[in-house]
Amino acid sequence: HIDYGYIFNNKVSLDAAKIAITSDLKKLFELYKYGWNDFVKLCVSSWMILRQNASELIDFARVAFAFLYESNEIELFLRDSLKLDMSSENAEKYIKNKIQNAPKQWNTKFKNAVHGFAQKMKR
Repeated sequence: HIDYGYIFNNKVSLDAAKIAITSDLKKLFELYKYGWNDFVKLCVSSWMILRQNASELIDFARVAFAFLYESNEIELFLRDSLKLDMSSENAEKYIKNKIQNAPKQWNTKFKNAVHGFAQKMKR
């Protein structure tokens, strides 16, 4: 899902990692022979397609978020997020590493623990 708490580097104080994949989700994928690896490959491919279409994405974001942010702020954010200063090969390695390590991120684990506790308190 799109976490608008992270839009253009604005975030809430207690939140998951930018790429938040829980260890439980990874375990579910691992029930299938190539599940986790296929998921990682699909994420990388999707991100690379966004990167390849960065000009169109930046143009769209400028229009969609014009009432919230300056045009140059939007472009700088997306250029950084898509690592447009990197070669395609290095960018692909970068995002693959981020996705593979996402289930290990402590802030995602912590947020999910707090959320789970809060859900139990509601009952």
